Amino acid sequence: MTLSWSKRYRGEIGKTDARQTIQLLAEMAHRTPISIGCYCGNESRCHRSVLRSLIREGAGLLPELPLSEFCIYTIRHRDDLSDAFESVEPTVWEEGRAWTQGRSLLDAAQRDNTRLPIILRMPLILRV
Repeated sequence: MTLSWSKRYRGEIGKTDARQTIQLLAEMAHRTPISIGCYCGNESRCHRSVLRSLIREGAGLLPELPLSEFCIYTIRHRDDLSDAFESVEPTVWEEGRAWTQGRSLLDAAQRDNTRLPIILRMPLILRV
């Protein structure tokens, strides 16, 4: 009987110095967000899904909710982002127009019990 690729990968990680790196990343995960990137299109068949699980297990974190295939991307002025970061209260921004697509994506994510990333970006300011 052959082992699945994920079981083989877990086995290799457990035998090498990589497990020490995994533990270091797990300890870091308690203090800062960690991002794992890869070029594979299907995460369910990619080493990063196993790597993320190993890091979360090492950190004693609960399993993640699945991630929505969509995200919301918006641009905010850096002063707005700084004020929100320093505030102890939750920050709510209003747009000058209805955000119907974003609302429907958020509602769908809540209904499906998935996480919906909302990416806030400062505008790029070029001075010439």
